[in-house]
Amino acid sequence: DLFSFCPVRHEGSAAVGLSCHLVIGCSGRLARKAAGARAEYNAAAADAEAALAEWHTLTGRTHDTTLAMALASSSTALAQLVGALGAASAPTAANGCARPSAGAGARARIAARVEQFALESNELAPAALRALADGDMRALGVLAAHSHLAGDSALGNQVGETRALVALARTLGAHAASAFGAGFGGAVWAWVDAAGADTFAREWARAYAAEPGVSREAVALSAFFATPLGPGAFELSPVVL
Repeated sequence: DLFSFCPVRHEGSAAVGLSCHLVIGCSGRLARKAAGARAEYNAAAADAEAALAEWHTLTGRTHDTTLAMALASSSTALAQLVGALGAASAPTAANGCARPSAGAGARARIAARVEQFALESNELAPAALRALADGDMRALGVLAAHSHLAGDSALGNQVGETRALVALARTLGAHAASAFGAGFGGAVWAWVDAAGADTFAREWARAYAAEPGVSREAVALSAFFATPLGPGAFELSPVVL
């Protein structure tokens, strides 16, 4: 199932057969968002907030309360916002309000965040749903790789261990693989043939343990398991006892 948020809206579904399983590779690199990774995590969220503030200043459309709403407001909104962020020295917006004073480097980073958000939400996610519906594993692999790399570049939320897991999964024959979650550690999913999922999990674990640059601490805390697909999101009805 594909959903958008704020508000929650069902965008589409794809029926997926039983021929593939997910294999999860937990990197053993803990994402300590209450400590070591807190600043980086908050910075990634703040960039999206700053982009929305720029949109409000640029257009006066303060009723666009999310970045998704801003980008959906017209066919030129993305180019308009990215272009404004690229004009680091522009002193005022069209409505005469002062622009944020972030430097050129910060504005370029925020622009990249906007482009990644639009790419992921409006292009890659719908295309991945179509690939699943069509059973096109090659397309799914390309899309997942694009998503992982774009997120890594724009969000800066990947670490050596998650990058290694994605690369190793594809080398070992996974149809698709990507890090998931908020990053700065965590896990990677791989989409593999069901018949060889358990074998793949063992081979992935062995390859990861032998990968140069992966710390012994991460290897010791890592875990790998195969799982069949569960149901998509659904509403729970209250039970009266």
